[in-house]
This record gives sequence, structure tokens and C-alpha cells, in this order.
Amino acid sequence: MSEQKEYTIIVKGKRVPVTRKVYKAYYKEYEYARNITRKAKKHELSLEKLKEDGVNPAYMCTSPSPEDMVIQKETQAKLHKALSSLPKDEQKLIYEFFYKKKSERELAAETGIPQKTINDRKHRIFGKLKELMEK
Repeated sequence: MSEQKEYTIIVKGKRVPVTRKVYKAYYKEYEYARNITRKAKKHELSLEKLKEDGVNPAYMCTSPSPEDMVIQKETQAKLHKALSSLPKDEQKLIYEFFYKKKSERELAAETGIPQKTINDRKHRIFGKLKELMEK
């Protein structure tokens, strides 16, 4: 005589008899969830853990460093100077693209200039600006 093993799972604090198939499916999900939790703990960062490891939270700020701020201001000044040196029609085109957020299609419709021509002008202006910025 072969004795059947009884499979049970705990539901609301009580053992409930189930089939072997249900038991395996239940514990497969249970082990999967436990494994995910274990892996998450390995990669978890907390302020307390960082302090224990000797990392000063003051150094973790996301605001730009003074050096980055100076570089950004210098770049903006250089860009402003480069834009000012462009002819008025090229300045207007850049203004329409970036300040008024118009597309090439919209500008083509407004000005009667073909979209391809506007695209070519835009790329030529970008090339000029790149050269001026690299000086």
C-alpha cells in the first residue's frame, strides 16, 4: 500500500488540505516573492546605511556645483555673443524655432519659403554657431 502524502497550506492562520498541484503552485509563488524581497534588500540604499558607511549626506545634493554654475554662465554668455553676431534674418529664424517653438513646417507656411530651404538654413546657422562657440 502506498501512502498518499497530505499537502496543506496556511490560510488565515489555519492549515487547509490541498492537492499536490495547488501546493507546488502556492509555494512556487511564495519562494519567488521571498527571493525578490531578498534581492531587493541587497540593492537597497537608505540614509542610515550611508551614514553607517561614512558617507556624508551633505555631499549628495543634486544641485550643480559652483564650478558647473560658472561653466554654465560662461557658456550662456558665449552663446549670447555668438547669436548677436549673426545677421538679423538668422537671429529671427533661431528666435522662431527656440523661443516661439515653431516647427519648420509652420515657418514654411508663414513665410512661403520651402521647408527644405528652412531646414538647410537652420543647419547652416547651427554650423556657424558651433564655430563661433569653439573660438
